[in-house]
Amino acid sequence: MLPSAAGRHLYVVIACLDPVRNEDAYLNPLKDVGDGNLDGFGDEEDNDIEDDEERQATIAAKLRAKRRSSEPQSISDLVRFAGLQRSTVVEVLRVLTTPIFGS
Repeated sequence: MLPSAAGRHLYVVIACLDPVRNEDAYLNPLKDVGDGNLDGFGDEEDNDIEDDEERQATIAAKLRAKRRSSEPQSISDLVRFAGLQRSTVVEVLRVLTTPIFGS
């Protein structure tokens, strides 16, 4: 669905740089600490979610996002890792960060 070879290439580069390569394997040790759930890693906002599955999914998404944000890549890093021109990386990032189906 990506419109160009550069887009597909940069997407693969970003995926390879993702510090959470296996989401289940990343969360399993955290679940073991919490007796099978992630409630201990949630905040007050998460405790307001009554549905257990929804609460667990929300906490899991926040944990993955926090881990991923701990290793941000600059545009210069992406240029170096991908071997693309800076202008190409900037253009492709605009495509990759635009929602396909809205919101």
